This record gives sequence, structure tokens and C-alpha cells, in this order.
Amino acid sequence: MSSASLFLGIDIGTQGVRAVAVTETGEVMATARQPLAVPESGPQQEQDPQSWWDAVVEVIIQLGSLRDAVHSLAISCTSGSVCV
Repeated sequence: MSSASLFLGIDIGTQGVRAVAVTETGEVMATARQPLAVPESGPQQEQDPQSWWDAVVEVIIQLGSLRDAVHSLAISCTSGSVCV
């Protein structure tokens, strides 16, 4: 595997951040997950955006040295997210 041949997918959801590192052929090399605090129920649910960022950083750290081989990045998040 060349030094720049991994693709990293990050999904930011209500309950946690998940990541997967795959090769050009789709082989999963690593996965990582960091839970988020579940928002209190009510008519409006809010999460601190800093907690999203902290969780993203944590899943990248969990990838260890594989993160140095990441060539491309894709990020998805909960469709109902609104940042104000």
C-alpha cells in the first residue's frame, strides 16, 4: 500500500461520531467510534458543536498511524443539524 492510499469517512450523528478508513479497493483497514452526550428531550434539542469537533479529533486519534496514509476525506452528518 502506498503512503497516501486510504480514504477516510466520518459520520457525525446525534449519538456519536464514527469513522472508517478504507483502501482504494474498499478493504476496511480501521474503524473508530466516539459517543456523544445524548441531548435532553424536549421540543428543541441542542448539542455543543465543540463536542462534535472533540469527538472527530478523538476518532482520528484512534486511527493511529493509519491517519498519515489518508488521501481523501468524506464527512456526513445528521440531516436535521442546524448550526447557529
